[in-house]
Amino acid sequence: MKNFLNVLSVSIAMVIAMGAVVSCEDEALGLGNNVIGGEADGNVKSLDVIAYNDTVDTIRSDRFVLQNGTFGVYKENVFGSTSSKFYAQFRPSSIGDQDFGKETKIDSVNLVVPVFYNTTKDPLSRDTINLSNPGKKSEEKDTILITTKYAVDSLYGNKDLKMTLKVRDINTPLFRDTKYFSKLDGSQSPITTNSAVIGTVTIGSTVENKVVKVKSATTSIYTETVGYKVLLDKDYFNEKIIKNAKTGLLGDYATFIRENIKGFEFSVDEDNGFIVNFKPSNISLNMYYSYKNPTDKKDGEKDYKERLSATYGFDFTNQWSTGAVNSSNTLVNQIKNDFAGTPFGNAVASPNKIEGDARLYLNGMSGSQVNLKFNQAQLDSIKNDVKNKGMVIIGAKLKFFLDNDVHKFPKPPYIVAWNNYTKDNKVINELYSDVLEFYNAYPNSVHFNPMVKGDTDFYTIDVTKHLKSMVEKGNTFENQSMIITMGNFITSVSDATTINSTNPYQNNRAYNPYRIVLHGNKSEVDAKKLKLLVYYSVK
Repeated sequence: MKNFLNVLSVSIAMVIAMGAVVSCEDEALGLGNNVIGGEADGNVKSLDVIAYNDTVDTIRSDRFVLQNGTFGVYKENVFGSTSSKFYAQFRPSSIGDQDFGKETKIDSVNLVVPVFYNTTKDPLSRDTINLSNPGKKSEEKDTILITTKYAVDSLYGNKDLKMTLKVRDINTPLFRDTKYFSKLDGSQSPITTNSAVIGTVTIGSTVENKVVKVKSATTSIYTETVGYKVLLDKDYFNEKIIKNAKTGLLGDYATFIRENIKGFEFSVDEDNGFIVNFKPSNISLNMYYSYKNPTDKKDGEKDYKERLSATYGFDFTNQWSTGAVNSSNTLVNQIKNDFAGTPFGNAVASPNKIEGDARLYLNGMSGSQVNLKFNQAQLDSIKNDVKNKGMVIIGAKLKFFLDNDVHKFPKPPYIVAWNNYTKDNKVINELYSDVLEFYNAYPNSVHFNPMVKGDTDFYTIDVTKHLKSMVEKGNTFENQSMIITMGNFITSVSDATTINSTNPYQNNRAYNPYRIVLHGNKSEVDAKKLKLLVYYSVK
C-alpha cells in the first residue's frame, strides 16, 4: 500500500531544534539515529494513565476533509462491516449554449475512476499490438498500442475478491455550504438516487494503462487515465446533454448542478470485499459524439468526411485540487458501520472509564476514538521535582503497542491525537503545541506522531512541550483528556505543507479504512502496558 491514502505514505525526515535537550537511551524519544543529540545520562519515569474505548464519533465527511474519497465494503470478525458510498458533483468543462450539430450521435461515454498504483515496480504485464500492420512485427514508423497492467495500491480488505461498481445519478442537490456527516443526526436527509444504473463494471486488484504512439516517438498520441473504466449509458447523456443544448440547462454551472445533473453516486452491491481509496479530482468523464458535416462536399475533395467527431468533457476538480474553497464541486461520503456483537462493538459499548481498558480499538471510518486521562497526582509530583529537586524534562511520550495476536491487519502509518478540555465552561478541542511548534512540513517533518513502518510494533504520541507547559509553567487544562483516533491531520486547501491549526477534526479518518488493536493500560502483558514515559535529567 505504498501509495495508499495520499499524504499518509511519506517518509519522516526530522530536524528539530528544541533548545537544551539531552538524549536518554537510544530509543528514548522514539526519533532514532540520535536526532536530539547530547551525551549526558538520562532517566525515565513511567506515569500511569487511564485509556478506554470511547463512544464512536460522527465523522464529518464532506469537502472539508475529503482530500480522498472511498467506496466499497469490508467485513471481518473483529470490527464488523464498513460500507461506503461516494457522491460527487461535476460540471461541463465548457458551459453556455452548445451546438452539437445536426444528426448528433453519441458514440460512447467513458468514465475513469482513478486509483493509486505503484509505477516504480515492474508492471504485472505489458503487451504491444501493431495498429498499423496487425499481426506483424512493428517497425519504427508504425503506430502501436501498449497495454500495461498494474497492481492497485489503494485497496483495503479482501483484495482477491471482485466487486461490482455501479454508477447512478442522484436526486438530492448537494450544497457547498452544507455540512455532511457519515452518520445522519436527524438534521439532514439521506442522499437519494434514481434507481436506474447508468454504468457498471467489475473491479478488482489490477488496472490497465493504454498508450497509443508511434513506436519511435517520444510522445504519445493517446494516453488513457489509469483506473476503473466504466462505460456509461449513452441514452442518459443524450437526454441530459444533447437534447438540452438550447434549453438553458447547460447555460451556467449553478443551473447544471441544481436542475440537470446533480451528481453521481459510486457504490457496490456486495456485502464483503474491499474499500477503494481514490482522488476524486482525477476522475475523468468524456462524452464522444459525431455529427453531420455542416459543409457540403466540394468537387474533387478526397478527404471529405460525411460526419465529424467531437468530445464534450466534464470537470470533477474540487477545492483540494484547485486551492479555491468557493469554486469547487461538492463531495460527500456516506459511511455505514455494523459492529454489533464484535469485539470492537463490545469494547465501545462497555468501556472501563474508571480503570481503563486492556485493549484499545481504532477503526478509521467508524469514527472510533480512545479517551486517555493523565494521573494528576503523578503530574503534581513531577511538578514538585522540577521546582525543588532540579529535574529537567527532556521528553514525554506515550507508546501504544500493537496487539497482532487478535488479527493481523495491515499496519497504518499513523495514529493521531488532540487535547480535549474545559475552558470557561466550554469544551475545547485543539491541537497540542507539540504539533504546531515542532514541524517544518506536515507530515514530513514532525515528531508528534512519527510514521510507523517496517517492523515497528508501537505508535508514539510525543507530548514533551505539553507536559513541560504543565509542570514547568503551571498551565492547567480543566477536565483534560487526550482523544486518540485513526489517521492523521491533513494539510490546508491552499498550502500542502501546513495543517489546520485551529480544528483537529480536519483529519483523514473519513477516508481512512485502517483497523488496529492496541494494548491499553490494563493489558495483561506488563511490557506492553500503556504508560506516559517521562525522560529527564537532574541538574
